[in-house]
Amino acid sequence: MTRDLGMDLIYLAFGAAALALFWRLPARVAILAVVFGGWVILPVADYPPVDPGVSFPWWITGLALPGEMLISKAWVIPTVALIGAVLFDPGALYRLRPAWLDIPMILWCLWPLAGGMMQGGGMPDPMLATLYLLGSWGALWVLGRLWFADADSQLLLLKACVWSGLVCLPFAVIEGFGDISLYQTVYEPHPYATDGLERYFGHRPVGFFEHGNQYGLWVSVAALAAVWLAVAVQRSALGFATALLALMIACAAQSVGALLLLGASLVLMIFWRLRIIWPLIVLGLATVLLAGALHLSGLVPLQWFAKQTEIGQFILSTFRSLGRGSFTWRIAQDLKAMALIDGGWLTGTMIWDWWRPAGIRPWGLWLLLVGQFGLLGFALAYGVLVTTAARGLSRLRGQRIWNRAAPAMPLALIVLVALADSLLNAFLYFPAILAAGALVRPEFAPDLEIDPNAADMTPSA
Repeated sequence: MTRDLGMDLIYLAFGAAALALFWRLPARVAILAVVFGGWVILPVADYPPVDPGVSFPWWITGLALPGEMLISKAWVIPTVALIGAVLFDPGALYRLRPAWLDIPMILWCLWPLAGGMMQGGGMPDPMLATLYLLGSWGALWVLGRLWFADADSQLLLLKACVWSGLVCLPFAVIEGFGDISLYQTVYEPHPYATDGLERYFGHRPVGFFEHGNQYGLWVSVAALAAVWLAVAVQRSALGFATALLALMIACAAQSVGALLLLGASLVLMIFWRLRIIWPLIVLGLATVLLAGALHLSGLVPLQWFAKQTEIGQFILSTFRSLGRGSFTWRIAQDLKAMALIDGGWLTGTMIWDWWRPAGIRPWGLWLLLVGQFGLLGFALAYGVLVTTAARGLSRLRGQRIWNRAAPAMPLALIVLVALADSLLNAFLYFPAILAAGALVRPEFAPDLEIDPNAADMTPSA
């Protein structure tokens, strides 16, 4: 399949089908069908050619940042969804009430243009890079801000998240227990079809996602939403059966990191009303920031810590016993690549493959972002999402969260889980941006009244 015809025709057909959905369905339902459905069924992008003998094409990065593949599902899906929503529900534009959190998102989307002017250019072209961020990040943010700012629509968003995991069941069955690559069968060879394929039992599916890691996080997030909806909203045999199936699909993916994040999120929700929970959240975020700062500064060589100290050796042996020895390998790749950033820490290199001379790239999205757009870009992109999620959680501090009036709890956790996963993976869970936009609404209150039918977990709701 050539890019000039095949891939573009698929995206054009998707755009036409999406507009038909907006014509027939309410705007919110159509948006969710386009965003979640598009990610499940569309090809990733027109991948660059890879030698058949190469099983690990490390130079192919994820879609979260503008790079080699600018026309991708990460850009097409939210752009089409926003166009359809504005065309068929223009009145929503009058509901927009600007909030201060919109500012860092706007600045982040415009940062490639500003940074490119300071650097005298960039790769990809600063204007193209800006358009890419406006489509892939900005459009999702706007969709969340305008169409999912109330509890009714947030419940629909969570339900769509659940169903997007349930429809991955064929991936789990066909790829998890067989040797078939559905991506290659339907579209073309997938560059990461075999990376991390072997699991403890069978295989980890890839489906039509960027990587098996992204698939594992996708179904784990769906399980998180399913558990909250089953306990807080539906409280019926159907709801619990749905949650159990979602959990089984997540476990079948055998993505250890995603499952650990899922488990931590469930534990946090169970013990949410304990006084110690909020200090633990603050401590956890501070620890991550401190570890990242030390990692970047080089003041504490993490590789030495892992191999030469008793605590480090214990952590290392634990990861190895779980089959997660790649953890220290990823840190080593970060250290190799970081030297190439040199004096560009503040504003970045404005080059998407700045890491190429090192012969390896960082595996975490956060460092890829720092190298390309600097600490300023990182602060804007991650800062707006973390702040939005933290504000959503703070509004629920001490509140009962296992009730239908608190969808901000699972939505905020989805944002934080996606960002936590991106510390070690380059493949972002994009609906987290939609969830973050939905949490911005300043007047949100956990006790507001909502439509009692909005939480029905049937496909037609």
